[in-house]
Formats: sequence, structure tokens, C-alpha cells
Amino acid sequence: MYLKVLIYISFTIVSVFIFFITIIYLWNSGDDYNQQKHVMESWNIQVLNNSEMPIRDVKVINLREQTDTIISDIDGTVNLYEFREGLVVLQAEGYIPDTINVAEMPSTKVYLNKLK
Repeated sequence: MYLKVLIYISFTIVSVFIFFITIIYLWNSGDDYNQQKHVMESWNIQVLNNSEMPIRDVKVINLREQTDTIISDIDGTVNLYEFREGLVVLQAEGYIPDTINVAEMPSTKVYLNKLK
């Protein structure tokens, strides 16, 4: 009797797990997800110094709401999708801060000059 209950519970747990994995896979492979991912990635910018080296730990501060701050990752990439428009300030230790208008970004690279 205990063995039958244990087998039934194990089968149920495995079935539910496989069901959720299948749903997640189907959700992520859909056209909407891939289009949204492409839109998100199109808002990526890379912050570089004058010698084309990525700058890490760049703070991106939204000038409209001072509480919104993003910090760049290890290769200097920042996603500005949540800001989409308005002015943001790019700050990094040892570099001159720069203000950019997110809606009028001409390229996916932004350069910061070193402090002298």
C-alpha cells in the first residue's frame, strides 16, 4: 500500500514538473517573447573610454526621477529600455559625467572622457 502511494506521488510530482517546464519552454519560444527580447536588446548601449575599453560600474541616473539608477555590467553594457525618453546622466569613477537624451541616441556606444 505504501509503495503504491509513493509511486503515485512521485509520478504526480514528475508530471507537474514536466508540465511547467513545457509551458515555460513554449512561452519563451513564442514570437511575442522573441520580439520583446529584440526590443529590449535594441535599447542596450555600451559605455566606453576613448581607447575603446568598456567602463564597468557606470551609474545611469534618470534626471526626471532621481531614485531610478542603473549600474552597468562587467562589459560596460547598460539597458535604457525603462527610461526610453528624457535625459540621463552617465557617471563613472575617474571619468567626466555625461548627459544624454535617451530618445535621440545616435548609436549604441557612448564614450566618457577621463578626468585630468
